[in-house]
Parts: sequence; structure tokens; C-alpha cells
Amino acid sequence: MATAKEKLDIIEWIVQQDDVAVLKKFQDLIQQLESEKFSNTKVIGQKPNGTRVSRTELVNTFDLALRQYREGQILTLEELDDLSETW
Repeated sequence: MATAKEKLDIIEWIVQQDDVAVLKKFQDLIQQLESEKFSNTKVIGQKPNGTRVSRTELVNTFDLALRQYREGQILTLEELDDLSETW
């Protein structure tokens, strides 16, 4: 994460720019970064095997887990412990 001085240096550099094309590139970059921040296809993590996980996949997995929990499709820790002894 940028420090306060680095942020101020960037702001100062931008303020000194007179080239509209340069400023337009900054606007385009900011718009791209903002749209990626809220994109459902943005990769926000990875599984233990290294497979990437998108925001949509994470939300879908959470929704499935919540639905299973509400429907009682869960194992208690004791049940899991008993089951693991048969592995």
C-alpha cells in the first residue's frame, strides 16, 4: 500500500501535467481499475490446489453452503470425527 508521501508525489505530478492525453490516460486507468474492483469475474483468491477463484464462484459457493446449512445438510464435529475414522 502506498504511503502518504507516495500518494502526494503522484498527486503533485498529475497536477503539473498540461497534456490532456496524459490526463485522459489516467482517467481511463482509473475507470478500468474501478470496473475491475467490482467485476464478478475478478479473481479474488485461489483454492489450495492453485485454481483461481472469481468473485462469482465465491458468492455461489457461499450461497450453496448457506442453503445446505439452512436445510440441515451438515455434519457435527462429532459426526465428522466418527466418519473420519473409517477413512
